[in-house]
Order: sequence, then C-alpha cells, then structure tokens
Amino acid sequence: MARLSTSRAWEESRRVFTHDGGLLTAVALALLVLPDIVAGVVAPSTAGTVSIEGRAVSQEDLLTEIKQTRPLSVIMAEKVEALREWAAPRTVRCD
Repeated sequence: MARLSTSRAWEESRRVFTHDGGLLTAVALALLVLPDIVAGVVAPSTAGTVSIEGRAVSQEDLLTEIKQTRPLSVIMAEKVEALREWAAPRTVRCD
C-alpha cells in the first residue's frame, strides 16, 4: 500500500487551485450565495402572506411559493433568446 504524504497532497492541491482557481472560486461562491438568492426570491411573497395571517414562515409556505415561481427563462424569454442568438456564433454546442 502506498504511503500518504500530506506535503504531496498539499502541492497537488496548490497546482490544481493555481490552474483552476478561478473556476473553483466561482463554484464556491455560487454554493454560498445561491441559497440566499433563492430565499430572497421566494421569501418576500411568502412573508407578506404569512404576516397577514400572523404566523411564522414554514417549509410548506416556501415550497408552495417555489412551485408558483416562474423561471427567468419564461419571464425574460426575449432577453434569453437574444443572449442565445448572440452566443451562438461564439460558442461550441454540446448537444
């Protein structure tokens, strides 16, 4: 069985991070920020409904709001299509 080396693992991690650091940072940021963004989109309408009823927001309230939320691709269909048209000659399709 091969011996584990902390210094070797550290050096390998440094090489990966140096090479792909921008991507790792973006993924880490998305994982940290995305839950707050989703809550910010869902919670305002839920909070208004719940405050009228005088109770705390429950998981069921949030799930109901999420089911009623329309995706940006529907709400902003024209802008999304314009972006797709702009990107088409600049990217490689991955079908």
